Parts: sequence; structure tokens; C-alpha cells
Amino acid sequence: LRLFKLAKVLRVFRSVRFFSELRLMFDCILGSLVSLVWCFAMVVFVAYVFSLLIVQGIAHDLRMGHGSYREVEEELLAEFGSVGQGMLALLKSTTGGNDWGETYDLLSRSPG
Repeated sequence: LRLFKLAKVLRVFRSVRFFSELRLMFDCILGSLVSLVWCFAMVVFVAYVFSLLIVQGIAHDLRMGHGSYREVEEELLAEFGSVGQGMLALLKSTTGGNDWGETYDLLSRSPG
């Protein structure tokens, strides 16, 4: 009878050891979430800066009235009409939501 009780106690110790390893893995995942948030913040910041540059360049060229812009103006305004739309276009190109070649072709057809 005591042998069975000892076996039960040993099973409890095994499960506690398993839970401590599980707790360690959980702590590691939670510790890496801070770095993940900062990585996302950096990606959004870089997309914001480049979107701002692209939108300002397009707005400047549209204001100057380049004639060759007329053929791609609607597409450019649809993709880069505002900084938010530009960020969305760049993030879609970065993450695979939109083929980056399409965005590149659209920007390369513009005269600026």
C-alpha cells in the first residue's frame, strides 16, 4: 500500500516539474513580446517615413503639372492619395498582401 502512495507522490513531482518547464517557456514568450512590439513599432515608423516621402514627392509633381502624370494620376492617388494610404500600400508590399512589383511599376511610370 505504501508503494502505491509513493508512486502517486512521484507522479505529482513529475507533473510539477513539467509545469515548471511550461512556466519557463511561458515566461520566455512573454519576455519576447516586448521586443516584438518594438519591432512592429519600428516597421510602422519606417513605413510612415517612406510613405511621407513618396506622398510628398507625388504631391509636388502633381502641383507642378507634369503632363505625363495624367495617365497614372488616378492610380497614384488611389494607392498614395494620403500618408495612411501610402503606409497601407507599403505595408501590403512588405508583408506579401500586394506584389511589390505592381507598386514599383506604378511609381516608376511617374515622371518624378
